[in-house]
Amino acid sequence: VTNNHTPATVKVSGTKTWNDNNNQDGVRPSSITVNLLANGQQVASKTVSASDNWQYSFDNLAAYANGQKITYTVTENAVAGYTSTVDGYNITNTHNPTTPKKPQVPNNPTKPKKPQVPNNPTKPKKPQVPNNPTKPKKPQVPNNPTKPKKPQVPNNGNKVTPKAYTQGKTYEKTGKLPQTGNESSIGMMLIGLVTLLLSLGLVVINRFTI
Repeated sequence: VTNNHTPATVKVSGTKTWNDNNNQDGVRPSSITVNLLANGQQVASKTVSASDNWQYSFDNLAAYANGQKITYTVTENAVAGYTSTVDGYNITNTHNPTTPKKPQVPNNPTKPKKPQVPNNPTKPKKPQVPNNPTKPKKPQVPNNPTKPKKPQVPNNGNKVTPKAYTQGKTYEKTGKLPQTGNESSIGMMLIGLVTLLLSLGLVVINRFTI
């Protein structure tokens, strides 16, 4: 004889309810996480959202362990801004709106002092009119320069008039030639040339000295 035993199973299901005035503050999350505990130990979890109509279920759960009935409970991961309460397997989240702090009353502003009125500006003195400038004297016109005299042309020497030949008179022959007018002219030219060279030399020396 064969005896077959089919273990008993249970189902845990529940509904999520939001108590937030139809999400008035816009803080409701898009999903929550429900945890299944067997005798206080988490054995499963499930994500629940609006697409599930905020309903969940854990199926085919063992009803006994070692001949003892298993106690199943559910919890929910904390949701910011809500307080969670569990009634059996149904979970209700109540929104806790944040109360704003009382605004600080500003201190009485300090009344600004009356601005100082500037003193009347000193009226500037009347500018002095400059004296009439002295009219410059008419410049003196220089005297007409004295026209230089025409340089004297040296004489061509004294013209020698030959003496009349006296027949019968004998002249002694000497090595000295008689002076003529041509020799006097050559002498004057040499003196002028020397003077010119000396003048040019002085001019050149003065230029190099400056």
